[in-house]
Amino acid sequence: MRATLQWTRVFLALLCTFGFVVASAQAKEAVYQTGFDEWLAAEGDFAGWQQSGARLNENGELVLDPATAVLETDPYAAGTYYEGNFYTGGTYWVGEATGPAFPAGFDFDELIPSWNAVTPAGTWVEVLVRAELDGRWTKWYNLGIWASGLETIQRHSVRLQGDADGYVSVDTLVIGDKKAVANAYQLKVRLFSVDGVATPGGRYLSAATSTTPIKKSAPSTGNPDYWNTLLAVPECSQMVYPDGGNVWCSPTSTSMIVSYWENYTGPCEPAVRAAVAGIYDWIYGGTGNWPFNTAYAATHGLQGSVRRFSSMDEVEAWVAQGVPVA
Repeated sequence: MRATLQWTRVFLALLCTFGFVVASAQAKEAVYQTGFDEWLAAEGDFAGWQQSGARLNENGELVLDPATAVLETDPYAAGTYYEGNFYTGGTYWVGEATGPAFPAGFDFDELIPSWNAVTPAGTWVEVLVRAELDGRWTKWYNLGIWASGLETIQRHSVRLQGDADGYVSVDTLVIGDKKAVANAYQLKVRLFSVDGVATPGGRYLSAATSTTPIKKSAPSTGNPDYWNTLLAVPECSQMVYPDGGNVWCSPTSTSMIVSYWENYTGPCEPAVRAAVAGIYDWIYGGTGNWPFNTAYAATHGLQGSVRRFSSMDEVEAWVAQGVPVA
């Protein structure tokens, strides 16, 4: 059984870890709600996804189908997308799989997808999201173009997608129309190959939904049964690297957790620098793209996802089970 990594954003740890605010009989208070859904190839969860140019392999993973994949050309000429390439700047084969409409269970304002994929040289993946607003669907928003290595593409987020319905903040779909009701969504994964023979493999997808963080809330009480749990996570500092350490909080944390699961007790620097190289988003210009962090962790044989918690009570429960949270 593979260990499961549980993650929450740094800003959420600061803003949204004080728990739910319960409505009283005298006044109705705002409630911060979070949701999480996931699809695992190993459990056959992609069987119900609509496939075009893609298929399921013997492990239930989404892979390119060479017989039905479509030959396309990069929408930007080579070197013209912010002086780089959107994909490769040339031609490639592509297939896709689209999940069914999935109810969030509440009216959400934000959604963060995560993925775990295998991308051999010559391949990459792309993840898109759309939301149902008041009974109609938004356009598809691009939440990331990703490969584990840099042999074929440079992984990146996508700028300037905003419209009246919403926008993408690096790795997060934000519903822009606060009067609209967003209570369902769809995910789409696109699978790319330069030669149509090598194929990526999508083995895990997830979506973290949430409402807008509340400004004032009551502290959560916590569970004393979970207190005083100390996990042997390697202690590494991001501030010892003059070439960027002051902004390497995400990859440093990711490297520490990967090292924890791998029982690595060596020096921090090789692990931190490997994480930086494996996470860097060249359009964002940094390593704070959290789905890229968890996708990197998954290349180490782990299962990683971005999740949002409503309080530290939820985090305590995971730590008590031996799962560190970044």
